[in-house]
Amino acid sequence: MITKFLTGKRSVICGVIAVVVLCVLFFLMFNSNASADSGDLLSVRGYERVLIRPGDTLDKLSKKYAYSYSHISPSEYKNQIIQLNDLDSDYIREGIYLMMPVCK
Repeated sequence: MITKFLTGKRSVICGVIAVVVLCVLFFLMFNSNASADSGDLLSVRGYERVLIRPGDTLDKLSKKYAYSYSHISPSEYKNQIIQLNDLDSDYIREGIYLMMPVCK
């Protein structure tokens, strides 16, 4: 009788553990890694080449493209532009092309 009782409890415990493991796996599989404020570019869908014109600055470009091309703030978008284009500073020259990440 005690053996039947313990066997029943073990199967319940195993069932609960299986449900918890499945819930954790489901969460890990379907949880989005990018958030609106994280600056995470895992959701990049493409890139836009932009010709730098006289008077363009990274601040102006990031303000112009951050909201239309991404879900992140202009300052985070500026950092992504710098990183993507391997820039050493904020300085950009007219006549060059920069890649802008498109996340939308």
